[in-house]
Amino acid sequence: MTSMQDRLLAVTDEIERLISARDAAMDADWPGAEGIRIVPGPDEYLFGEESAMLEVIEGKLPLPRILPPYETGLFATMNAPNPTVVNNAETLSHVAAILRHGADWFREVGTTEAPGTMVFTVVGDVDRPGVYELPLGTPARTLVVDLAGARDILAIYAGTSNSVITPDVLDLPLDFDSFAEAGTGLGSGGFAVYDTRRDIVQVCATLARFLAIESCGQCLACKLGTAEIFERLDALVRGEGTSADIAEIRRRTDTVTDQNRCYLPVGAALLVRSTVDAFAARFEAHVGHAGDPTVAVAVPKITDIDAGTVTLDATYSRKRSDWSHDPDE
Repeated sequence: MTSMQDRLLAVTDEIERLISARDAAMDADWPGAEGIRIVPGPDEYLFGEESAMLEVIEGKLPLPRILPPYETGLFATMNAPNPTVVNNAETLSHVAAILRHGADWFREVGTTEAPGTMVFTVVGDVDRPGVYELPLGTPARTLVVDLAGARDILAIYAGTSNSVITPDVLDLPLDFDSFAEAGTGLGSGGFAVYDTRRDIVQVCATLARFLAIESCGQCLACKLGTAEIFERLDALVRGEGTSADIAEIRRRTDTVTDQNRCYLPVGAALLVRSTVDAFAARFEAHVGHAGDPTVAVAVPKITDIDAGTVTLDATYSRKRSDWSHDPDE
């Protein structure tokens, strides 16, 4: 495995902006500004899990804890649990704006239950991929079709931890409660869109491999289960899978979450099971029939979005389950 320093997330522009903002606050004599630390983290999916983030701040690997931060926080001891508040950047940006303009201003857009705006990212088979800020409650169709320019939609994924979204629910309001009631989730507002040219079994296998790779291995049901789900999906893609493989994939989605520490295996179960159920005939059609490699997709792991141009991580296909990478060919 490479060192923590070698795997630091290469987002130098963003880190430099945070450091500059902290330094500006210090120059302006903001109380407490001198105590702000900017801690870069490793390029691992689980770095986004709140307790794993605390582990990184403490100089460790991003391995989720059993107890949440509000019970056991940063640098906790037996005598001092040090409960810690964890929020994301979007939440904190809203707090600053609300303090400046007031709550009534914030509620001028959005819905009664979900006021304000949210930042959404759309990539995949769309004409205008990018980042869009919209009022919560806006129909998903407005984002995906009208703004991003999707056509002939086959499937949409809100990140890799939610049930598949099919075209029949495109008028669903973009808010957490509406998506939950529809059996999926809004996640962090990132959407990967796939059109009817794609092979949904290949799409599912690609996303399942990502989750199998990113599982940290602390929960055997997760690490072994996500790996087996991917291997059986991959067998279907190669034309070597059977109906028994499809049945076993479904069974594994029921057990992959056993004694889970974090949400990763829950997301894997939701994503895979919903896709297999929604496109059952397409999975059965893959028994004995290999997929077309010309319609294969890459893991939608974004390294940059600039003026509608999305750059994906070209090295991800070489990432291994121990979080190291195969050497360059």
